[in-house]
Amino acid sequence: APTQAWISGADQREGASSAVPEYAGLRDELVTQLNTEGVEVVLLRLQALHAAHEAPRQRSHTTVIAADLLGARGLSWLADDLYAGVARVMRETSAQAWEPELYQKLAQHLGNPALIKAVQE
Repeated sequence: APTQAWISGADQREGASSAVPEYAGLRDELVTQLNTEGVEVVLLRLQALHAAHEAPRQRSHTTVIAADLLGARGLSWLADDLYAGVARVMRETSAQAWEPELYQKLAQHLGNPALIKAVQE
């Protein structure tokens, strides 16, 4: 079921008339918004995006964007927790095979012993 949910998220993005924004474009847009409007506005927007998507795929991408932005603002302890959660979801759905770029991004953060332990739990 989790694997099917992940695939459904990919199908939804490709076939929906209101497609999920390209994640690289979304990231750039949010970085600009972060620099002009601040952390709170961006996190509220990411929360709304996260709530709007049921599929783990979209939720994972928006969570990683949030973690990146938090980490860049010195909140690495919170960012690490978010990365660990996405890594767990990807492992449970075998999504690393379908989303190698996202999984590779997570792997950059898995060198942290505390994060590796959290992902294994």
